Amino acid sequence: MNTEHNDSPQPNNVVRPGDMLRQAREQLGYSQADIANRLRLRLSVINDIESNCFDSEKISTFTRGYVRSYAKYVGLDDVAVVGLLDDYGHSKPKAQEMQSFSRRTNREAHDSRIMGLTWILAVIFVGVTAVWWWQNSHLDRDLTRRWMLLILNRQR
Repeated sequence: MNTEHNDSPQPNNVVRPGDMLRQAREQLGYSQADIANRLRLRLSVINDIESNCFDSEKISTFTRGYVRSYAKYVGLDDVAVVGLLDDYGHSKPKAQEMQSFSRRTNREAHDSRIMGLTWILAVIFVGVTAVWWWQNSHLDRDLTRRWMLLILNRQR
């Protein structure tokens, strides 16, 4: 916010947001340093706002936030001052697609596949175990019957 002036032509009757904020600050008897300290901004940012220097390369959300905070602190209607900022030629922030710098999404997809495979293997293991148990229990009964018949036949 400290290198470019907005050179778009403005009619003389349009009140500029920086002028309005500077006048309100002066009426309250604050210095630019007081405002900068209170809002935790650099003095150059306050100076740029009051000079109506709105750098187009800066993210407009920050500029709008700075102007809104400044207006609230000096007792002005922040919505009206931000509206003046829009009228002055500072565009509203555009919606931007968020970009993730983490690998979380890829990792979650990978983990989901591994978890699905784990469940499938667990179901197969439980199924095979159940079939094995069922066959052994029937085989044990058959063996027990055969031994009993064999023992009974020998006793006769």
